[in-house]
Amino acid sequence: MWEDALTELKRQSYSPMVKRVQAQWLARIYLGMKNYTAILDLEDQARREGCDIQTFLAVAHARLGHHATALRMAKEAVRVRRQGAAIALGHVYFEAGEYEEALLWYERGAHHLLQRMDVLRAMGKTLMALGDYREAAWAYEQAVRLTPFARGEDLRQLAECLYRIGDRRASEVEALAEEKA
Repeated sequence: MWEDALTELKRQSYSPMVKRVQAQWLARIYLGMKNYTAILDLEDQARREGCDIQTFLAVAHARLGHHATALRMAKEAVRVRRQGAAIALGHVYFEAGEYEEALLWYERGAHHLLQRMDVLRAMGKTLMALGDYREAAWAYEQAVRLTPFARGEDLRQLAECLYRIGDRRASEVEALAEEKA
């Protein structure tokens, strides 16, 4: 899926409108591809094009283990009210192992309807890390319901939570996850 997005972006890169925000789209695609160093390499291009990728940079730094840099960037993005900054700060805290703080920022970010599914997935992952499988199951179940197509990974995580809390639906959800794989 991310490779297709990258191909399409390159196909449309002749357009001045696409060119202006290309670094932002590339950062989003590279984040999905888990290519964090490529996001860091976009910083100069984004600055030249006047394109804001600060939230993506913060998450990339966090996932590469640069927690202090990531925290500084994410807090600045929140301070100046960048789109997605609360969620980015949640990701930074999650990567730093500060799960309670991550949950607080994910909850703040959940108010943006377009990002709600991603936030619910992140909350589910965080709640699993905290060992709260009942709440994690709820978060994953909501993410599955809100997503227009079933994602196998979401279903696998939901099944894991359901097994942990002894819910009889676990094997049913696991079978569905296998079907989607």
